[in-house]
Amino acid sequence: MDTTVCELTELLPCSGVEWQLVGETVRSAKGGAMNSIGGRRIGIFGVSLLVLLGVWAGAEAEAQPGSGTGVRTLQELMPKGPLSPQEFPHAQMVDRLLALKAGGDRVRVIIEMSPQADGLKLLEQLQGLGAEVELTYESWIQAFIPTQELLTLRQMPGVEYVRLPVSPMMDQGPIVSEGALVVGTPSWQQAGWTGRGVKVGLIDPGGFRDYERLLGRELPPRERVVARSFRSDGLMYNPDISRSGQVHGTATAEIVHDIAPEAQLYLVMFSTDLEFRRAIDWLIAERVDVINTSLGIFSGCFRSDGGMFEPQFKKARQSGVTWVTASGNEADVHWQGDWSDPEGNNLLNFSGSDEGNTLDVRLVEFQYPDGRRVATSIVDVLFAWDAPCTGASDDYEVIVLREDGKPLAPWSGEQGQISDWVWRPGVPIKETFASEDFEVSRVGEIVKYHLAIRKKRSSAPDARSSMLIGCPCSRIEYLKPEGSVFITEPSISPNVITVGAVHHSGRCSRSLCPDGKLLVYSSQGPTRDGRIKPDLTAPSHVSTSSYGRWTGDSSSQNPGFTGTSAAAPHAAGAAALVKQAFPEYTPEQIQQFLERGAEDLGDAGKDNRYGAGILFLGQPPARAPTITGISPSSGRQGSTIQATISGTNLSGATSVSFSGAGVTAVLGTGGSNTALPITLTIAADAPPGARTFSVTTPAGVAESGRVTFTVLEALRLEVEPLSLKFQATVGEGDPPSQTMSLTSSGEGTLSWRAEASVPWILLSASEGTAPAEIEVSVSLAGLSAGTHEGRITLQAEGAINSPLVVPVTLELLATPGELLALKFKWLEFVEPDDWQRQLREGCVVYTNVSGEKSLVRVTLVDEAVRAFEIPAGNEVLVCGDVVHIDTRTRPPQPQQ
Repeated sequence: MDTTVCELTELLPCSGVEWQLVGETVRSAKGGAMNSIGGRRIGIFGVSLLVLLGVWAGAEAEAQPGSGTGVRTLQELMPKGPLSPQEFPHAQMVDRLLALKAGGDRVRVIIEMSPQADGLKLLEQLQGLGAEVELTYESWIQAFIPTQELLTLRQMPGVEYVRLPVSPMMDQGPIVSEGALVVGTPSWQQAGWTGRGVKVGLIDPGGFRDYERLLGRELPPRERVVARSFRSDGLMYNPDISRSGQVHGTATAEIVHDIAPEAQLYLVMFSTDLEFRRAIDWLIAERVDVINTSLGIFSGCFRSDGGMFEPQFKKARQSGVTWVTASGNEADVHWQGDWSDPEGNNLLNFSGSDEGNTLDVRLVEFQYPDGRRVATSIVDVLFAWDAPCTGASDDYEVIVLREDGKPLAPWSGEQGQISDWVWRPGVPIKETFASEDFEVSRVGEIVKYHLAIRKKRSSAPDARSSMLIGCPCSRIEYLKPEGSVFITEPSISPNVITVGAVHHSGRCSRSLCPDGKLLVYSSQGPTRDGRIKPDLTAPSHVSTSSYGRWTGDSSSQNPGFTGTSAAAPHAAGAAALVKQAFPEYTPEQIQQFLERGAEDLGDAGKDNRYGAGILFLGQPPARAPTITGISPSSGRQGSTIQATISGTNLSGATSVSFSGAGVTAVLGTGGSNTALPITLTIAADAPPGARTFSVTTPAGVAESGRVTFTVLEALRLEVEPLSLKFQATVGEGDPPSQTMSLTSSGEGTLSWRAEASVPWILLSASEGTAPAEIEVSVSLAGLSAGTHEGRITLQAEGAINSPLVVPVTLELLATPGELLALKFKWLEFVEPDDWQRQLREGCVVYTNVSGEKSLVRVTLVDEAVRAFEIPAGNEVLVCGDVVHIDTRTRPPQPQQ
């Protein structure tokens, strides 16, 4: 019978495409015959149909605001909420592809420019098509474009290829991961190895939603967390996925913080392959020490000469970055095998004469944008074959057939099957998506399909092939965990530490952990070119604040943070501790250290299931004490004070000694590794001045160096308050004066002199003896609105703390704001992150979303520069060469 197979390289629905069939029927050991599939295609356009429809290969088909029908995900469409891992462990592989059924009229694409392209001219032409360019990187452009302009875009000079972005798949009171104990973290932290001074970057495609509320608790304090989004909207999470995915990166950061609590974290959000490249470059420029990626980007073309992103992974390692990544969660949805075709009909035999890999697919509910509800089947296959990473011939394909052996029809816009290259022709990895609708009453029923692998030309060389199968399946007939790590980067890279997953608990079920430890889904090696992966395994199914406490893995329990996503950050945190302990170590040496200490399981030595074994840090390296400070840092002659020395490894101290004469110390009780309480006695005749000191512990002696304790003379000048602050409004008169009180401590008379640093500060007296009071007032004459700072310097001869400086701040408020329209040449937003941009009736509207005033500078046509503080929520409207400035304060909004 004649049949049509739809490919993504077609611009229009392919119902009219003609095929010439070759070969015979597909034989099945299960009985029956599958219809003949094969042939060649006639009259195919060169632009991807999936670009037209708005999704592909893990790429988020993100609809522009106001662009019409938005993308829907499986999680949104299921009436009972997101699918649990027990129901559909690999829902993530296919949920994005249901957007095929919803469509969209404006899509994000990646444009690959030809070597001779004029980049600037091409950008101008894109604007003429109504495209919104988001970013450029080397020879790539990422942009939103109307779907009706895709054919025009493909034919433009300088455009070599148009594709959709390739996005990653996430390898998914204080709460501490159980894995921290499993890998041996406590003894390292007790020994003072906490990651202090080490920078750890976490790149994530799901996001870091709610990370702010965890700062200082489950995450480091704000000053040790840097957040950067490379998404065009600046969000730190992906709003188009379920909330459980939006906190994926937050959970990885929690685990790193559990292992290395004093490390500095860089939280980096991205969504597309171009944004991923920029994120890598930025982290290298920030000189991070460790990078964690709990994700996988489909590649499939990796051999020893490198994958799609390998040059950047190599650059990172050469820059001193220890890169840790998840191995992937594909071991239980993976098949691979050599070409076997004893019948010579160009169809692969999975076993004996069986030419179909049978899937038992559970029908799930789907609702179309127009309200129609159906029961739908979902099959998503990533397929790769052994060929060069570029320039591979189009030799193989996967076809989805019904139970009776007939292939599903070509994609109609709502159902059927569709297939194309993931990256571009010549990169040997394709994706096939199939879906079929039934009466909604059949939700939950099982429908059988068969996957057939076809060689498209008989003369093509026999090649080993692999596929990942995503479906809500109760059974997949043929699976092989071996080699399942092959399909994603960075997991296949020799320049990263790849981490598989073991269960942290000894209570893992046999279905989840067939050997009691290794999780059934943890991707395994070898790589396509025969290297061992993963390099290590680490705990998963652990407790985090983002995913909750682990209570078990049954459907009625909370599995916590699961997947190799959870395993990788344990190793990243461990790498941070090793980097702190051995700052001179290279990434290769850190990897060797971690592998040497691992608990060897599986085959003896490093193997393709456990790698070197389960991560274990072992005995912490010995560490001498260090001194970072003393509080208080000074004391008067003839006094006894309680002080605390801060540092590291101070527990077990046996003595503290000070340089010079007249200062003695007795050890107190209640000390810790970082704080040592002492009682200081300062003799009345102790020479004044700074003293160094040392702490002796069984591990060594720490010298204070630049940290000193100062013996003070008895005479001191005291002032109250320590700072003055005035507030006034322009045109409303000088503010009331304030009183500054001067006193002295110690014996004798203390004479003082006072001087103001600026003319607007007025003093009632400039000299005298303590005690005394000075009336301080300010004059607004000649001052403009803004914050003015000055100081009062107090000098007292003989006082050991002379001079004293009292800061004076005058906040001069402007009169109520104004609404201006100015012709301008240049407009500068001083804090770009404060502003959100949108188009409105031909004008660009910038809205201050920071919650505070934000500064804008306007260069007028006469070169004059004016600065305006725009209140939170106000807009700056740019229409041509006119900017509309609104500095008026918005009245408080009524409570809802």
